[in-house]
Order: sequence, then C-alpha cells, then structure tokens
Amino acid sequence: MSALELSAVRKTFAGTAALEHLDLSLGDGELVCLLGPSGCGKTTALRIVAGFEVPDSGSVLLGGTDITRKPANKRNMGMVFQAYSLFPNLTAEENVAFGLRLRKQSGEQRRKRVAEMLDLVGLSPQAKRYAQQMSGGQQQRVALARALAIQPEVLLLDEPLSALDAKVRVNLRDEIRRIQLETGTTTLFVTHDQEEALAVSDRVGVMSNGRLEQIGNPTAVYQDPSSSFVARFVGTVNELPGTVRSDGRSVEVGGTAIPAKGVEHFGPGDAVKVLVRPEGLLVEHSNGNGNGNDGLAGTVVTAAFQGSTIRVKVRLDSTDTLVDADAAADSITQPNPGDRVTVKIVAQRAFVESAKEPASV
Repeated sequence: MSALELSAVRKTFAGTAALEHLDLSLGDGELVCLLGPSGCGKTTALRIVAGFEVPDSGSVLLGGTDITRKPANKRNMGMVFQAYSLFPNLTAEENVAFGLRLRKQSGEQRRKRVAEMLDLVGLSPQAKRYAQQMSGGQQQRVALARALAIQPEVLLLDEPLSALDAKVRVNLRDEIRRIQLETGTTTLFVTHDQEEALAVSDRVGVMSNGRLEQIGNPTAVYQDPSSSFVARFVGTVNELPGTVRSDGRSVEVGGTAIPAKGVEHFGPGDAVKVLVRPEGLLVEHSNGNGNGNDGLAGTVVTAAFQGSTIRVKVRLDSTDTLVDADAAADSITQPNPGDRVTVKIVAQRAFVESAKEPASV
C-alpha cells in the first residue's frame, strides 16, 4: 500500500484546468519531487494533498484512507513554505513547540521533542532567538523542525529553498535530504529547480500543463526522457540537424549514427532535430573546414573552465552548441575563441523531434 496516493485528480480554476487526471503515489519513506515551470500544476497538487484545495474529481488516499475532503487541520501532515512563515513574536524553540501545544502534549514531552528537533536541524544554540535574529537559512531550518516535530505522516515542501541565496540553498538542500532519510518521513517536494530535484529525490515527476509527463528516478529522467519537453526542461540540450536512417531506429548526425527516442514517428530520410546533452559531444581541433564523417565543423565562441569540465560554445552554421569537455583528459587542450574545431557525437542515445517543431520550453 502506498503511503500517499492521488488518483485521477482534476482541478480547474475559472474554467482553466490546473490538473488533468493526475495519478501519483509515494511509497513509505520516499521523497518525491514534483518538478516543472510556473503554472504547470505542481503547487496545486501539493495544496490538494495538504487539504487547502479540494479537487473537482479524483481522490487522495493517505495510508489507504480517503482524505479527499478531510479538512487540512485533521490531516497529520507537516508543511514548509517558501516564505518560512515563522511566528515573529516566538523564539525558535517556541515556534517548534507550537504544533505540539495544539496537540496538548505535556510540557516535559514538548521540551524533549523540541530539543530533539532543534538538534536534528543543527540549531540548538539558536533556540532562544527570534526570527529577525536568524538568517534565512536558519529560519527555514526552524520551519522544517516545526513541521517534523508533530511526527507527520507526510511532509510537504513548497519551494522551500527558492528565497535563499545559492550557497545556502545547496547546503540546506543537502541537509533536508539528510534529515528526511534520518527520520524516514514520506515527503512530497515541489520545486522549479531541476538541480534541486535531481539532487534530493528518490523519484522525480516532471509536470507540464497540469499533467505528469514522466516520473522515475533522477538518472532515468535525465538520461532517458520520455518527451522533448522533459529533455529540454531537465538539464541542457543542444539541437543538431540530423537525418533518419533507413533502419528506422537511429539518426545520423555529422556522420555518426546514434539510437534516438521518438525516431519511430518519422520515416527514413526525414530531416529532424536531434536533442543531445553537452556531455554527449566531443570537441577536437579541426584541420578541415567541411562537415563529413569526422563530425560537424564549427568555430569556438567561448570556452569556460568549470573545474572538472570545460564548457565550450561552438558556432555551427548559425547555431550555438554547448559541449562539456573533460578538463582532466590529456587529449584536451582548452580551445580559444575563434579556433576551428570539429564537434563529434559520442552520446549513446538522443531524442528526436520534427525539424519544424518549435522549442517546447
């Protein structure tokens, strides 16, 4: 039995569908991220789970029990919002204790639980501080401790890191995952940040226009996207011109044949756009000027050293293509702007869409 299940959930606002037949289940102790652009329906799904919205149709089950129309305050769920939502007149420990007071826990039980939660999030020294005396990251840790203090069946995280600066966001992201694993709390995490989703989740659900485009473990979603929308939204892709080969299963790009998802919708000889990630390309200094069996000829626009990789932007005809070169490889000499190079395909698989199809993201 799933810890949490949404079945055929539909929700409209003023006649516009925010969710269309959403099916989603979370296993016990699992962390699932709903990822997608603004307006895709991910926050609406979270609010329906929390009880802040009621679906037009479909159901929400918690541990096998239908809670679709159960009030939010009757659901044993903890929620962390983007804006912290701490009580400014209460200290950190008083904020964490708030839900426990509502549940009529004794003073001794409360103090013990609050101390455990503040220790869990690394804020025991800040127990007596008010919100205005803490940084944004510390405030969000208090909000997380408060949500976990009541021992919720499900933890709901609504863009909890988006108000923080980049470094704090990464650190707290990792802490949230550590804490979630340590407590074993089933968690639904909503974000528009693909890096965030890939880093913390057991499974990622990519949403578009109220529908779940794909759900799977982060590696599968990144390496084997089910649609061009997912390929574009999760990670970076290049668009390269290609031709469908006669075998009907692969495409040819720059003299290289590679298997491609979506190729079955086209016929042999059709011109297509091939979506390839930067790490699926190789850049070499070129002695020639034309395209052929040795790849695609181009000119370096920029080359940025990024530690383990060199991100090279190459102009192919009128298209800028990004290549991630291995900075540690002996064969790699960092290209300079203006250098003539050849871009080769080393990807094991790509995604294909119509040459006339506009970008979906």
